[in-house]
Amino acid sequence: MEVSRARKRRKSRVNLPEPASISAEELNAPVAARKGKRERRPPTRYTHDPLPGPPPPLFPALGVVDGTPIDIGALEAQIALISPPTTIPSIRRVDSAPLVVHETERSDFGVIRRFSLPPGVFPTHDPDQLPTSPHKAEGEPSTVTGYGPVKNRTAFLLAEWYWSSTKKSFRRGRRQLEDHIKSLGANKDDLNEDDTAWTLGDGWTTTTVTIDIPFHKRMGGPTVKPFTVGEFRHRSIVSIIKEKLSSRTDSRQFHYYPYEATWKRTPDSPDVELYGDLYFSRAFRDEHERIQQQAPTYHNKGMKRVVVALMFWSDATQLTSFGGASLWPCYLFFGNEAKKPKRKALREFGAPGRLFHEDQNKGKLPSDSLFSYCVRELFHKQWSILLSPDLVEAMEHGIIIQCPDRETRCFFPRIFSYSADYPEKVLVGGIRNNGVCPCHRCLVKRDQLFKLGAPSDTERMNEQRCPKDGQAKVAKAQVLINQGYAVDSKKSIEAMLLQPTSLVPLTTAFERNLSKLNFNILSVLVVDILHEFEIGVWKRLYIHLLRLLDAFPSTISLAAELDARYRAIPAFGRDTIRKFPTNCAIPAFELLLSGEHNERLTTLLFICAQWHALAKLRLHNDFTLALLDYTTTQLGAQMRHFYKETCLKVATKERKNEAQARARQEQRSGRVANTAQRATTLSIFTIKFHFLGDYTAIIRQLGTTDSYSTQTGELYHREPKSWYPRTDRKDYQLQLSHIERRKARLSRIRAEMEDPWPGIPPLLVENHVSDLQETKSAPDFPLYARYDIGMNKHRSIDLDFFARNPSDPHLRDEYLTNFVIQLKQHLFPRILDRLGLGDAAEAVPEDQWIHVVLRANRIHAHRLLRVNYTTYDVRREQDVLHVDTPQCNFMTLNDQYEPKTWLSEHPYTYGKLLGVFHADVSYVGLLPSDTPAPRFHRIDFAWVHWYSFIGPKGEFSLDRVSPRPITSHGVLEFIDPSYIIRSVHLIPQFSQGKEAEPMLESRLVRNQPVWKTYFINRFVDRDMFMRYQLGMAVGHAYTHTAGYPPPRIPTIPPDFDHYTDVKPAATPATSTPTQVVQGASHAGSILRHEGGMERRPEEVAGSPTAKVGDPNMDEGSDREDEGEDEGNADYIEELDDREMFAYTEMYGV
Repeated sequence: MEVSRARKRRKSRVNLPEPASISAEELNAPVAARKGKRERRPPTRYTHDPLPGPPPPLFPALGVVDGTPIDIGALEAQIALISPPTTIPSIRRVDSAPLVVHETERSDFGVIRRFSLPPGVFPTHDPDQLPTSPHKAEGEPSTVTGYGPVKNRTAFLLAEWYWSSTKKSFRRGRRQLEDHIKSLGANKDDLNEDDTAWTLGDGWTTTTVTIDIPFHKRMGGPTVKPFTVGEFRHRSIVSIIKEKLSSRTDSRQFHYYPYEATWKRTPDSPDVELYGDLYFSRAFRDEHERIQQQAPTYHNKGMKRVVVALMFWSDATQLTSFGGASLWPCYLFFGNEAKKPKRKALREFGAPGRLFHEDQNKGKLPSDSLFSYCVRELFHKQWSILLSPDLVEAMEHGIIIQCPDRETRCFFPRIFSYSADYPEKVLVGGIRNNGVCPCHRCLVKRDQLFKLGAPSDTERMNEQRCPKDGQAKVAKAQVLINQGYAVDSKKSIEAMLLQPTSLVPLTTAFERNLSKLNFNILSVLVVDILHEFEIGVWKRLYIHLLRLLDAFPSTISLAAELDARYRAIPAFGRDTIRKFPTNCAIPAFELLLSGEHNERLTTLLFICAQWHALAKLRLHNDFTLALLDYTTTQLGAQMRHFYKETCLKVATKERKNEAQARARQEQRSGRVANTAQRATTLSIFTIKFHFLGDYTAIIRQLGTTDSYSTQTGELYHREPKSWYPRTDRKDYQLQLSHIERRKARLSRIRAEMEDPWPGIPPLLVENHVSDLQETKSAPDFPLYARYDIGMNKHRSIDLDFFARNPSDPHLRDEYLTNFVIQLKQHLFPRILDRLGLGDAAEAVPEDQWIHVVLRANRIHAHRLLRVNYTTYDVRREQDVLHVDTPQCNFMTLNDQYEPKTWLSEHPYTYGKLLGVFHADVSYVGLLPSDTPAPRFHRIDFAWVHWYSFIGPKGEFSLDRVSPRPITSHGVLEFIDPSYIIRSVHLIPQFSQGKEAEPMLESRLVRNQPVWKTYFINRFVDRDMFMRYQLGMAVGHAYTHTAGYPPPRIPTIPPDFDHYTDVKPAATPATSTPTQVVQGASHAGSILRHEGGMERRPEEVAGSPTAKVGDPNMDEGSDREDEGEDEGNADYIEELDDREMFAYTEMYGV
């Protein structure tokens, strides 16, 4: 029976279409990784999962930049022969002619790229054709002929070691230096004692900053006086662009021309647009077309025109945990590069483009309004210096640079994004912080911020800010200030001009310097998922959930129960879910609240997780953006519903840590500190909640959010913070700029060194990673393999071990019953396939499995199974399954899932990995006469325990599984490891409790606590989430067939309740919740003994002393007042004491 099932399954998989094969050479896999490894043929069901590779080239003759000049004439002539004449009208440049569209062939994943270029211009440089992980063969010498400011390799390695590590131990450093110098045979004369060569011509300059300070006319004297603030340390943006475009290494990853990427799931499916990197975004393509249509000048006539996409990050930071040392860096990166090289640049080549100056006035401060005015003037005065005349000239007429491919091009810099948190956004855009109209994109009123996704949220589209109207009002206000009016004059300036639209009396540097280009700085202030959702809306909601747990009476502490549940959630992956999982809130909060409150909460948590997963996708398409629109509407409605029906009806107070933090803030401001817990509730009338509705439009214009997330700048703060201890703490801005230049030059030299000399280990420690270290840290097997298990035979098991199973049911090991029979039945069709029988295997009787033999009658066990898979965004990733640990659960494709069963079947099956084995297998039975003599073949197999699938309760609930009884039919099986798609994260459904029956003992399986049901965490990472959005993932090629349903986008019904009839809470709710908290008194509570006695949280096994549910972060009042002084409560309430001090020092408000 088992053999017939296996054969039926094998027959059902042979009809899947196979994609074009991709050779290993095309993947440029390291030689060392391929050495000694056999290629394992995946089963037919998985040959339809093509590997990621470079997209099809536009023309067969195209190459990549390798330093050799390209014969453009010969190349264009060849292209003309292979391209239809109608595609390229003329090789001759005609600036007024329409752009010509060049289209590539479809990739194995159904993706087409379309380039729109002037006639006669061809994309001869295509960074997408480059391998993602180039490696040089081991032992080849370096080709570097110079080492920059140092004399030789010895001095370079020592300098690299010193400047590339963050912390130094004197003993450790001295020992490493001595060992390395001895291995090199170096002497002191090789070292360069002169330090000035590293910083000569580095592009950093110092400029004195002077601002005009207004004085009231009643003070006498002039109404405006100049005041020298200090020195501003910065780099020229033009010099950074020249350095970037002249670098041979950087130019390889630099996209000169944008393109449009479209995807078709099946031949009959419609084309949908893809959104990812900035260089194939709509905004980039539109700017590219505008540049190509410009009239040529005398200097750039006949040259190819290229857009340089500038992306800025800026954020204030504290350099030390104690003290007032601070820095306000601004980072510049290029949108012409892919995300991965850009992040590599962030780690190795990225540099702070300039350092904003912060005024440290140690004397008597002016009024808050005047001080805020001066802070804004100082900030934009520095930006006026950065937007220098040479940069404006380059943006208007282009900058001519000879590229490493020996071709001279004309580059036009353009600002595409400016990433900053909300206080800095309003500072950059000249908008009042949390004013009457707090949004920098539209004129929505503050009392209408809660209408996220509702039909009445019309201001977002219909009332956009008009820069010209704002400039006219600001100009009138500045005239009045220069005439001696106060900067915050209520009647003449605030009420009449600025306050109605939340403007400030400031003409930004972007309006002054870039007025000729019609540049609008407000349009490039992009969304910020880090501050707006992750530590904004979501953090605010999570903290209020903790207040609700404190408000509900219960026999045990609900907060302690939440902590215990979080600690019981297993880890997953290498860097996804660790000790404290942040994307597992649904199982942790389930049934902690009672009745309808629980239903509303679990629905809201699911929608929040889905919105977050969609907003952070690294590759979007029209389907996923439509789903994001739908989820945004649901998020707004469910948040308002939860606010109205739960938050306003349950009286909540500040938590103790919130009250203490508020008291400390009151004490700093000179008020009477009060540590009493005040009544408070959740607020949805915040600007961050409003911003969530802009994500879809921004992604359509600029690509996915990971390209411009503020997390990039936040992570790069680690660099100047690690450099600060190397300074003398006095003029540290100057010294930090010198350190940045040293590291940049060392990185460029290292990039030119294809590999260190053989036998000499690089002197690199801690955070710095060299090419050699990257090679060693790469997987020891090729990523194009479906899976990998060990090659050793250390844990061998004789098959006689399984035969010694007592017949007594009380002593029998149920796991090992029929183990050998099932194993040989599983190996029977596989060994016939290995012998090359093909269709002739059908003639072999099914009962001949008894002739399957194993070498030495042994199988060899392993602990780890590494599974490679192609992600939704066409990358290669790896999961590790570990036997006898919580990381042993997996998913496979369901053979029963087909068009007829779409509604009744689930696309995946789930199981637990009990063991991973390999054996040398042969067949000694009768075979057809033309079959080669049988020999032993290594076959890998996995021993699994299947779960029963339990469907979700509704649209916004998680799928579940439950362990099948060991004695049930077919629960234990052997499968080919290639069938496993991915590891899955299963979270116990704590409210259902553990299995009441005792766990069966086994000699081969380590027993673990078993819960009745488990949630399938689809939100564990983005790829797992996309596995459940069938037909929407480019990289999941197994769904690109007619056997899977087309993408399904839910729609909002006409009678949908958006719950827009909510108002801010005038006074917090005073009602007390009822004494029914199912999760607290249910058997699922893990704070109780089996006998029912309550346990203290610190007595739980593995319990840390600090509560997980007690984040040490200020929350404060939810009121948001108008004005410069009190209007930023939305942001300040989320800062702890140290962050609050830094905020006050940086922004002066």
